[in-house]
Amino acid sequence: MRARFFRLHPAERRLLLQSLAWLLPIRVGLSLLPFGMVLRLQRKARAANGHEARADPEAVDRITRAVVRASRLVPGSRCLAQALAAQILLGRRGHAAELRIGVARAPTGKLLAHAWLEEGGRAIFERPHPDSYQPLTRIDDGTH
Repeated sequence: MRARFFRLHPAERRLLLQSLAWLLPIRVGLSLLPFGMVLRLQRKARAANGHEARADPEAVDRITRAVVRASRLVPGSRCLAQALAAQILLGRRGHAAELRIGVARAPTGKLLAHAWLEEGGRAIFERPHPDSYQPLTRIDDGTH
């Protein structure tokens, strides 16, 4: 694992470490705190350092890959924690990704939930595909 890390481009390593730095406290927060409090803290974290003036379209894919990789190292980091961490990283790079949460009913009747980000009508973290989920609501990020 260590060897793979050092084979990454320095910018990818930095992004992976940033992803871990956000994913870990978000995961712990989701376990210990009310969801509304986690959202408020996450919103403050996104606003803390400002962001770059121009959104880099390629940043979405790089951040998505880094957060998914980092989630393999943080137990229990599923779609909600990943979306919240990616939203911080994207927001700091000029992307206004919106958190979405939806539900679907499995063939067994079990209710399933999924969280993802959307930007400009494009879903980020598309597995499972968000179109199969009925959005509950738009999560207001407090920036409007």
